[in-house]
Amino acid sequence: MKGHNGRKIVLSVGLPMAVVFLGFLVWGRISDGESVNIGSTGPLYDLEDQKTWPAIRNKLRTATIEDALALANRLRTDDPTINTTLTAEHVEFSFPDGRRVGVPIGPSEMIVSIAPYRTRTHPCAIHSISGCQGEITNRPFEVTVYDSDGELIFTDTVTTGDNGFFEIFLPKDRELRVSIDSNLGRAERVIGTSADDPTCITDMQLL
Repeated sequence: MKGHNGRKIVLSVGLPMAVVFLGFLVWGRISDGESVNIGSTGPLYDLEDQKTWPAIRNKLRTATIEDALALANRLRTDDPTINTTLTAEHVEFSFPDGRRVGVPIGPSEMIVSIAPYRTRTHPCAIHSISGCQGEITNRPFEVTVYDSDGELIFTDTVTTGDNGFFEIFLPKDRELRVSIDSNLGRAERVIGTSADDPTCITDMQLL
């Protein structure tokens, strides 16, 4: 009988304390601006990862488009649970908790992401920064861009990242001829930079 009473005391004291602790935990998350879905049956993510998402979103509020693009490329390895996409208007970040943030590209600019290849490529139109993988990684290329009147728009040595892509900023609503040279070969292609044109160029084969 004495042992039974002891268990009743533990339950009567411990259970309310657990409920209070849970309440404080939930209130702390809500007061920090993070939504909490108690009834969620979705996948569980590491709590340490979740702590970084508000910090990333806060940084994106004042990020330049260059900073946003660099961050999106780093997140491929730093936090692959965050999906990042390059559209004609934004670099978009989609978080596992359902929130989305878009950093706008300047109205007179468009970013194109190019993956030169020799033997292996994939079809693409809208570049998934977090998902697309090109064949030739960490390799320098001489890139030259002319407009339809023969005016030089861009020339520089650029290097593909771990994902096999490099990005260049180009003027919006133009038709441009892009040339790529390296010791692996050469490729040339005409691309458009309107809102309906692809941001992901994967069909430039080096010959």
